[in-house]
Amino acid sequence: MGLVQAPCAVLTAIKRRIGRRSTSDDGHETSLSYSSESDPSSPHFLTVSIEQPLKGFFVTLKAVGKVDLPPRQVFDILTSSENPSEVFKSIKRVNYRKPIRDDGNGKKQTEVEHVGLWRFGPFKGEFIVRMMVTQDRNKGRIKFKLLKSSLMRDFSGEWCIEPFDEDSLDEMVRYPGRQWGFGHSFKKAMHRFEEGVFGGSGKSLVQLRQSVQPKFMPPPPLDRVLKQITLWQIKCIIRDLNAEAERVKAQKSRRGGWRVGDGAGPPAIAPAAFRDEAMRRWQAVFRRIGGQDHGVSDALETLEMTGRDRIE
Repeated sequence: MGLVQAPCAVLTAIKRRIGRRSTSDDGHETSLSYSSESDPSSPHFLTVSIEQPLKGFFVTLKAVGKVDLPPRQVFDILTSSENPSEVFKSIKRVNYRKPIRDDGNGKKQTEVEHVGLWRFGPFKGEFIVRMMVTQDRNKGRIKFKLLKSSLMRDFSGEWCIEPFDEDSLDEMVRYPGRQWGFGHSFKKAMHRFEEGVFGGSGKSLVQLRQSVQPKFMPPPPLDRVLKQITLWQIKCIIRDLNAEAERVKAQKSRRGGWRVGDGAGPPAIAPAAFRDEAMRRWQAVFRRIGGQDHGVSDALETLEMTGRDRIE
């Protein structure tokens, strides 16, 4: 469905409203953004921004938010084939899901067609989207690419799901776009190992980046209305994901807490002596990596020692 036709008086009001654009010192329009809570320690942390669009796209958006579930369960919500329209209000219904490829090791490719909804103030409409969705469970990545749409010429994006910790905050929030070296990657791998053995925070940091190119470009200043619509869409997706996380946690609480395999809390309690010694050695590894490059070999040796002690 195309844009809903509105009375001239309403269109005039919209033009008057969006005509008051904020500009920077050099006269260029500044980016639109939304933030429900900019402090990552807040349980409602969510930031949404409009970035420099990728080549061939009208707008590129990025949303980063905290979700009160482990990454594995967040991944399951995003890839579940059971009534996603009940989770995400921007989806009216799913017409079909067609499996394309499954390597049996967490990598899948699926063709999906659904009817989406959009809204801006009193105006709303719906559109059909057919996408190719590629998922990698081990990396916590879900990519999607438009195949056909009644409203968009092109559309693509990616979900990144990470445990909520200092590593993911650095990569997604504090220093986005930085090229990380081997030391950071090694330290991150050690953190993930600790979380697998002792259990992490049970929370996730999710990032959704998507680029949109509509079939019909509205003239200025109505193009800003389209940006506001896409901003509203991506904000609502993260909010719906958080609402589903709260429902899942409430359901688990009623049935008596987390079960083995849920991905939150320690899957097995290690002996206290081993736990304390392993933690001490991991901390030593991190200090060596952060202080000097040649400490990497010592870090690997320490890791090997810890593995031998665990077997013994």
